[in-house]
Amino acid sequence: MAHGIYTHSSKAYYADAVPGGRRSLWLETMPAYMVVEVSVQDPKWVADYQRDVPAIIERFGGRYLTPASRAVLLEGEGDAPQTLAILEYPSMDAAKAMLACPEYQPYAKARQAGATTRIVAIEPRAPKTAS
Repeated sequence: MAHGIYTHSSKAYYADAVPGGRRSLWLETMPAYMVVEVSVQDPKWVADYQRDVPAIIERFGGRYLTPASRAVLLEGEGDAPQTLAILEYPSMDAAKAMLACPEYQPYAKARQAGATTRIVAIEPRAPKTAS
């Protein structure tokens, strides 16, 4: 049986060729991983954020792989952020939707006012398979 994985945007299309020429095709949404770097200047926002934002994240299918933790720079220039968190979402669309949702906006504004933040999201590449 020959297998193939074809990616387009945040979706992976899997195709199986079976003896006799039949093919099956199915679709799987690929997860997205969000990396959040935060350096806090004014901690007034932190308690409310830590209390309320995890429930918003969960409503979009997200989960913390590592909650905010102290980061250590192992290589490269500059300083490591004070804290670093890694989250997983079911898709890039879900990650973007969480950041854009109206319920999250007051928390985002408070974080932006009291911290320097970088948020980066990545999608894994589909693994290559032998034909």
